[in-house]
Amino acid sequence: MSSFIKFIPLTGVNDQQPLCYLLEIDEAKILLDCGWDLNPESLKALEKIATQIDAVIISHGDMAHISGLAYAVKKLGLDCDIYTTTPVYDMGRQLLIDIVKSKLEQDEFHLFTLSDIETAFDKILRLRYSQPHQLSGNCSGIVITAFNAGHTVGGTVWKIQKDSEHIVYAVDYNHSKEGHLNGSDLMTADALRKPSLMITDSINALVTQPVKRKERDARLIASNSNILIPINSSTRILELAYTLDNYWTDNRPAATLVFLAHQSNAILNSAKSMLEWMGENIIKAFESQPFDLKSVKCLTKIADLDEIIGPKVVLSSFIGLEYGYSFDILLEWGKNPNNLVLFPEKPEPNTRGDALFKFWKENCVDNGNVSLNMKYELKVHKKKPLEGKELRDFQEREKQRLAELEKENIIAMDVDESESDIESDDQPGHVVYDIYVKDHEQRQSFFKQAQAFKMFPVYEARNRMDDYGEVIDLLAYAKFENNQHVLEEFKDLEMIEENVEKVEEVIPFKYIVQEQIMELHCQVNFVDFEGRADGRSVRNIIQDIAPKKLVIIHGSPKATESLKDYCLDSEYITDQVYAPSLEEPLNISSATNMYQLNEYKLAFVTGVIRRESTLTGSRFVLDPLPPNEEKYRPAVTIGDIRFKELKRKLGVAGYTSDFTKNGDLVVNNAFVVKRNPNGSISLEGGLSPDYYKVRDIVYGFQAIL
Repeated sequence: MSSFIKFIPLTGVNDQQPLCYLLEIDEAKILLDCGWDLNPESLKALEKIATQIDAVIISHGDMAHISGLAYAVKKLGLDCDIYTTTPVYDMGRQLLIDIVKSKLEQDEFHLFTLSDIETAFDKILRLRYSQPHQLSGNCSGIVITAFNAGHTVGGTVWKIQKDSEHIVYAVDYNHSKEGHLNGSDLMTADALRKPSLMITDSINALVTQPVKRKERDARLIASNSNILIPINSSTRILELAYTLDNYWTDNRPAATLVFLAHQSNAILNSAKSMLEWMGENIIKAFESQPFDLKSVKCLTKIADLDEIIGPKVVLSSFIGLEYGYSFDILLEWGKNPNNLVLFPEKPEPNTRGDALFKFWKENCVDNGNVSLNMKYELKVHKKKPLEGKELRDFQEREKQRLAELEKENIIAMDVDESESDIESDDQPGHVVYDIYVKDHEQRQSFFKQAQAFKMFPVYEARNRMDDYGEVIDLLAYAKFENNQHVLEEFKDLEMIEENVEKVEEVIPFKYIVQEQIMELHCQVNFVDFEGRADGRSVRNIIQDIAPKKLVIIHGSPKATESLKDYCLDSEYITDQVYAPSLEEPLNISSATNMYQLNEYKLAFVTGVIRRESTLTGSRFVLDPLPPNEEKYRPAVTIGDIRFKELKRKLGVAGYTSDFTKNGDLVVNNAFVVKRNPNGSISLEGGLSPDYYKVRDIVYGFQAIL
């Protein structure tokens, strides 16, 4: 029997907010993505059902899809297996670490810590593309499979299947091949075609891509002054860095290309281990040194930027310009009319970056630069090192605190030793001996045993040194524990060992708030580097996939309505199209009755049904027809044929084939494979051994009942 399916949008419908949706299949509750804008109010809907979630699947490692994971595990009680690919795991983790470190540069940040990130990501199970994975528990019987989505390294289109239900969850995909990525599997994978339900976004439904790639790439460096390219520090940074590195290698511009983020080195190092998830171009380009961007200078501290002389092109986090190094650079560079702020994608809604982008969109001419002339009164939160009297007072307080702690530890050690001695004296059977005597407590046994000996009582001083002769300083451990808030800044696993020794060298600091006027006289521009399918491609992809039902999410109300109207008006797309509102439960179960026959075989019987009287009433009886009277029953085929794949298989079998203008396939100039208006496939040509061989190849694409 078909499954019960319900879909509830928690965030990300009729707007461009992060994505988070609940998919219910019978008893199973699956969370589709866990994006977040760092506002706890945004996850109120998730908070209500977080403890009931049975599984989470993540599509991309960016803010819109994974940023709420640590918070949901730490604060909301999300406790289940999480599924994604290895690159999404790595890049998403680096993103969240960068968020925490950037936030701590401005103010106290308690939403989640670096330790919380590790706890959440320990729950992630990493899958490969095209690897079916059977879920368990309440999700028993559900199989999930990841397919390449394009757009980001490791980005995923998910296939979710249970019995006859076949669901495709496809958001933020790109069918086109990019510099470091192949296009999505949506157009090529037969396993994703004709699902019972497709869930997809409308974020680019109104977008066209008239600019060619070379023209777009050239606009990235159309300035002789400093260029700030704000971008979230994972995923799309790789495409930008790769494109700019190629330009720098070929043209040797005077400007220095910089990637500035707390995790810049870690992100590019992670990319070096992901070549198998990238496109063929990358594998060919980096045969000796994987993803070695020689022209990109990685910096992790903004102070290092001042040491670079001359114009600079800086890729920096974050694109919203609310916090992070990009905000700090904007404060300084925004005063210069020659400097440029270049957005490679649309910033998150309701951010400072979003306001600048909208200003450019309203005032630009032919996609050119727009000059800003703005002043903002804002409160700037900063972390300031202690100095002068404040530093001396802090050091004095710390000295007194450590002295008191040392005194308490010494007393505690003496008490501990005394208690240990008392225990040795008072407790029979636990005596320590200093010369060997026969064990008076040894039990008799039938089997012969080796004689054991003990010693006369002696009290041995506690060893104050470790195995290598170093004095054990308990105070050092106490200091370490009291510096945990400092150690949190170095929680990144690759940095712990090299930074633990520096904990005591960290200069104490405080957070301050300054009222400041931000002057923006620089220029602003936008170059579409989002790497998503445009509106025309989205419509063609949906038509090609041919879902039985369609749910549209994540896009402006205008874009959502436009895509919905197009699908309803098209004769090639289903008329069951839904665009739910926020938290609106949508029952999208199939109205079919299908049953599993695990231990049975099916057969067709031709006969006549008649009613037969019985003692208790009547019953129906099927009388089979004699063999000579049986009527012909046409074969029923299940499955679809992609003519490109059919052409390839015919070539492997030794047949030549070409397409006609009508899309038919001519084989050996003797046979024609045609797709009829009703969707069926026919083979025309003279009967011969080759005819039947070609027919068998065609039949190989379908199941015949």
